[in-house]
Amino acid sequence: MVPTGPYLEAMRSGNFDAVLTGNCQSVVNATLDVQRYLPSSVYAANYGNFEDPEEIDLYDEMLRETDPAKQRALIRDLEKYVLDTEAHEIFLLWITGWFRTGRM
Repeated sequence: MVPTGPYLEAMRSGNFDAVLTGNCQSVVNATLDVQRYLPSSVYAANYGNFEDPEEIDLYDEMLRETDPAKQRALIRDLEKYVLDTEAHEIFLLWITGWFRTGRM
């Protein structure tokens, strides 16, 4: 256990074995909620220090889809890729709010 300042500095510099951090948005928004799991070149607050062009492509496709049903299917593709195929990070229940609100 370390104070907040050194903890944040360790995350930013990659000086850690494991990090626990939250994914808290002020509103339920599927396209924002998945950002935490993107490579740091896309989302600066991801401290996983990995790059994954395929994940970025999946996210970009999902982000630009205007049909809600198609976007939902693309979100599921991204979820499967992030959680099953690559698993750069371990996830903590990100979809609960989507189903509760009926948005996704």
